[in-house]
Amino acid sequence: MPKPLPEISFPVQNDFSDYLERVARYLTEAKAVFMKCDRRERSNDDRRLRARLETMNDCELLRYGCGAKYALAKAASLHRPYSKFIMRLRLARAEWSNRFIGTVISNSF
Repeated sequence: MPKPLPEISFPVQNDFSDYLERVARYLTEAKAVFMKCDRRERSNDDRRLRARLETMNDCELLRYGCGAKYALAKAASLHRPYSKFIMRLRLARAEWSNRFIGTVISNSF
C-alpha cells in the first residue's frame, strides 16, 4: 500500500500579509528610484532621459517605470499637471519594449 501524502496547510492570512508587505516595499523602492531620477531630470530634455534609461539595468528600468506609472496616477488623481510624467512613462515603456520585444514581459508597466 502506498504511503499517504502528508497534509499541507497554508496559513492564508500570513501569506497574504507577507505578499502585501513585499508589494508595498517594492512600490516604495520604485517611488524612491523614480524620485531620485526625477530630481536629476528637472528639464524636459528627452535625449538626456533616453540616454539615462539606456544605461539602466533591467531591474532599475523596471523600478523607474513603475515609479513613473505611480507618479502619473498620483498626479492625475490630485488634478495636478502631469504631462512630464506621461513623457517619462512613455520613454521608459519604449526602452523596456525595445529590450523585451515580443516577450511576455514586454508590457510590464
